[in-house]
Amino acid sequence: MSAGKLKRILLASDVYPPYVSGVSGYTQDLEKAFSKRGFAVKVVVPKYQPLNSNNLIVIPAINVPFYPTLKTGIPYAFVLRQKIKAFNPDIIHLQTQGLVGLQVADIARQLKKPLVATFHTYFLYENNFRELGLEFFFPVFNKIVWRYNKWFFNRVDGLISPSRNLVNYLKKMGIKVPITYLPNPLSLKNSHLTKPPLALVKKKYGLAKQNLLYTGRLSGEKNLENLLEAFSLVNARKTNTKLVLVGAGPALKCLKKLVKKLALTKKVIFAGEMKREDLLGSGLFQAADLFVTASESENQPLSVIEAMFFGLPVVAVAAMGMNELVTDNGLLSPPGNIRQLADNILYLLNREKLRRKMAKNSQKNARQYDIELITPKLLAYYQTFL
Repeated sequence: MSAGKLKRILLASDVYPPYVSGVSGYTQDLEKAFSKRGFAVKVVVPKYQPLNSNNLIVIPAINVPFYPTLKTGIPYAFVLRQKIKAFNPDIIHLQTQGLVGLQVADIARQLKKPLVATFHTYFLYENNFRELGLEFFFPVFNKIVWRYNKWFFNRVDGLISPSRNLVNYLKKMGIKVPITYLPNPLSLKNSHLTKPPLALVKKKYGLAKQNLLYTGRLSGEKNLENLLEAFSLVNARKTNTKLVLVGAGPALKCLKKLVKKLALTKKVIFAGEMKREDLLGSGLFQAADLFVTASESENQPLSVIEAMFFGLPVVAVAAMGMNELVTDNGLLSPPGNIRQLADNILYLLNREKLRRKMAKNSQKNARQYDIELITPKLLAYYQTFL
């Protein structure tokens, strides 16, 4: 049922399944949640293959250099404007600030439509430059991109931040428009019903007695080198332990080299990229003892909330939005402190009773991000602009 005057919602994102990321999953979850409630929904996306939705307005796209699985939309504004005008949305919600978001933002202003955005990620990190041997240029590009971010987001009517910490940071960086804290919703309905036999899961992936799990992009901003260094320290003291990395990305080759250098070839499992539904039904969450990440760039990572939903304690870094996600359900280490990250992992691996307690807290805490709770709040937010 529609809420008041709100009937037609347009979403726009530079990422969408089959591309695997938190933002693409979030966008698709919103699309389905709005449709379920009787709203007319369209989503502007680049042309990924295959696209499985009847609600899409597709922009021609090319591959992003150095990141072949990622697409970027090419200029398509004239045709796109006609399609958006024909749909006549009551509100437009941008998920990204790339070329798709840029074109849709301009069209929204031309058509005088309310325009809101969510700041999901910064998308430019020093580690990405380091991977390419271009770290010398990072300060210059960092300044340019923040100028672009300020210009882009200061032209929307309202900005959503998925973490409280990010609100103050965005204001500090010069974002002047009203910023509202609203967590990203997550749809995991029925995911827990899939329970593959753990013995088969462990045999399929070659797991050990105790297993650590990471899911997400294999890219510089995730600081996976630090995670591997920490795991090397863990494995030196607990040899019957393995680390599973689920995902793909430009850092894969470098990470495999580091694994070989650390003599962890038989201890680190590169499980590859999985579609979200395949990952949730893989049994890897149930087979793991901890979810681990060394990323210092997360606002509100859906990969962590997924792990919490399955009852995994989380060992992570105290940066950005992780301070809000990891409270009584895991342990945090200071940014860049590999030794402390390793010690936190060892501490929990050695305390089964504490892990069980944190597992229950993870599941309890994950419920506040359920899409059935967040969607009405988002719709109420939209309504304030009509």
